[in-house]
Amino acid sequence: MLLHWILFFNFLSIVTLVKNAMIQLVPDAPSFAIHGKRISNLESITLQVNEKSDILIDYTQNGCSNLEKGYCSDAPQVTINGVGWEKCGDVEEIPFSDKNDQLGGYFYRSSSQMIDQTELVIAMTDALPKNDDFAISFRVRQWVNVSKKIFVFPGIPSNNQFNGDGYFKVFVNEGVIATVLPNPDNYNYGAWDGGPVTVQSAVKSVTKCPYFWQNITCPAETTYSIFSGSDPGNKMDSTNLLLKADGDILVTTRTTASTIFTNDACSFCLLYDSRSPAANGLL
Repeated sequence: MLLHWILFFNFLSIVTLVKNAMIQLVPDAPSFAIHGKRISNLESITLQVNEKSDILIDYTQNGCSNLEKGYCSDAPQVTINGVGWEKCGDVEEIPFSDKNDQLGGYFYRSSSQMIDQTELVIAMTDALPKNDDFAISFRVRQWVNVSKKIFVFPGIPSNNQFNGDGYFKVFVNEGVIATVLPNPDNYNYGAWDGGPVTVQSAVKSVTKCPYFWQNITCPAETTYSIFSGSDPGNKMDSTNLLLKADGDILVTTRTTASTIFTNDACSFCLLYDSRSPAANGLL
């Protein structure tokens, strides 16, 4: 088939944040997502809101050290305002398939919220076992669509057992916004050195995502939106909109986070690789 490949740069997102950075959340940019490895590198991140707001927190880790009957009891690897963050509710187990369309592993997602906050200081915890292969998202409840779930997917590190010219596919359920965050260890991996790179596409045909084909409900004509950064919120600032089109279009971004979703009530398969630029034959 004809390969559609689009490359986007967002130079503001390529620039490395300074240590102990401060970030302001506003209605045009109501969320922030970060890979666990970046938190380790930056020591801490401070998020600020001008008025008291409720903050929705979504956390996803790759793999689990303490797993029993599908429940991951690993302690989250972050502190918020100096206190260990506690998971709220059930922990979801999300499978992903590898380049051979076999089970590659599982992500484990949990969520919580903090009420009436104006400032959050995020740092790594000393909890064991240590694992910075996670991603975390913060959203101001008053400025986002709370009916949408957020899955933040940490980019697979280059030393993963599936290392090589491969990509991963993950099932994105109905009503879910998916954000991919490349691992900083991969910023100098592959053909493009010196910054993050993510290749992603919603897979249009179930035959190209055989591991999840029974669960995919989005028809071929479904329209997907791809934004730089995390959840664009209710305003959906057009300056961050990279593409709005159907599936099977490979989008390569040089940002530390990129987000894809559909407004249709359906589920789809997301193909992504956060280690190397797109190659012919990927789709």
